Amino acid sequence: MTRPTRRELLIALNAAPALSRPAAYRLAEELDRWSAADSPPEALAAGTGVPRAQMRKALAAIATAAAVADHEAAAAERLGGRIVTMDDADYPPGLRQLSPPPPVLYVRGEVPAGPAVAIVGSRRADSYGREAADLFARALAAAGVIVVSGFAQGIDA
Repeated sequence: MTRPTRRELLIALNAAPALSRPAAYRLAEELDRWSAADSPPEALAAGTGVPRAQMRKALAAIATAAAVADHEAAAAERLGGRIVTMDDADYPPGLRQLSPPPPVLYVRGEVPAGPAVAIVGSRRADSYGREAADLFARALAAAGVIVVSGFAQGIDA
């Protein structure tokens, strides 16, 4: 079996539905340390500070990482986007300053440097919430502020 690349592992961790966001972020930071180790999951969990159950899920993701990364890249491409990982040269410098930085971004368009804002809110937005979010986003964008979205369900979608 061919060993997955760091990029494939980052994408697979990010896409793993049973892996918690905190565990995925922590494991992304320690990727080289645990992904190539030949230690029991319990030792790896203790060394990274990730719960054992989450470590087992991450280790299981290694086997399918390349296929998952290909699937995710194809899905992003179908939507006119691409995947940027924390290892890529075009990863936004401002996000690198976060602790921890998001390991994977799904990007449509360019991510220019400059002031940015994310509009977040309820997953079950009412018409007022959607209208207010739209008005804020349009006004901020017209003023030159970059409006970013995680494309979650709800307001920011």
